[in-house]
Amino acid sequence: MENKKDILYYLRNLDLIVTGLSVVALIILTFANVICRYVINSPITWCEEVQLWLFVWITFLGAGAAFRSKSHVCIEFLVDRLPHAGQRAVEIINYAVVVGLLIFVTWASGLIVQQMEMMGRVTNILHIPFTLIYAAVPIGCVIMILSFTVTFIERMRYFPVSHEALEKETEGEG
Repeated sequence: MENKKDILYYLRNLDLIVTGLSVVALIILTFANVICRYVINSPITWCEEVQLWLFVWITFLGAGAAFRSKSHVCIEFLVDRLPHAGQRAVEIINYAVVVGLLIFVTWASGLIVQQMEMMGRVTNILHIPFTLIYAAVPIGCVIMILSFTVTFIERMRYFPVSHEALEKETEGEG
């Protein structure tokens, strides 16, 4: 049973694990290329292509992980001053707008990935298909939608419907 929980934990955090490993690889590659360029006077020719690929994937996979851990920047100054019903309404509207935009970006980036596949474009040195690089956008957006949906459901489940419900909840704890 414990082994099954470990596997599920790693699957749920696969985007975060891949992002972390990609950041480490990006740092190592960048450092190695700087050393080769300025010490040996012979830069790694393929390094820039791999850095670009890693940077795109880090951005979009990391965004999904940020949604899950609620690490995106938000300004709640005005929302916190609303009554609880107003706060709940803002949460629902926010969810609808964000998911709507992510669905649009997923669709539009999927079209770009299809175009790259039809054109057969590859990078100049390593011949990595641009499809693999651009696929980070729709994949990352789907992960963001899933992560945001899970956190939204959790927030709504524990979000008090009214101020009275919040007071009853705090009375029960004390």
